[in-house]
Amino acid sequence: MEYRTYKARKVAVIISPGYGSGYSTEINMNGLSTAQREFLKFGDLEFVKMIEAKASADDLYRYALKKLPANIISEDLFESLDIAWLQVGERFRITKYDGAESIEIYKPFDWSTA
Repeated sequence: MEYRTYKARKVAVIISPGYGSGYSTEINMNGLSTAQREFLKFGDLEFVKMIEAKASADDLYRYALKKLPANIISEDLFESLDIAWLQVGERFRITKYDGAESIEIYKPFDWSTA
């Protein structure tokens, strides 16, 4: 099952831009199925709609419990979720500073030669 939500050739990626615990960067993904990993990164249509509508952390947490094991998530991870819309096929990674997550888009480095 694919958990990607598309809008105008863009894909929803879930991040937590607020300071504190990072959503994508704090959860240990070891032992999770591919579907569970995909849900953590991309959500599903309903989850993305809930985030965009600014649903409460409790509602987001309860919805995520239907998709993820309870021992890897806690309600505080859902307090400041946001959606970043990336071009289909764009390479990215989620980085964090002091718990605030952001998207880093892949760009080949322009290296100098001595």
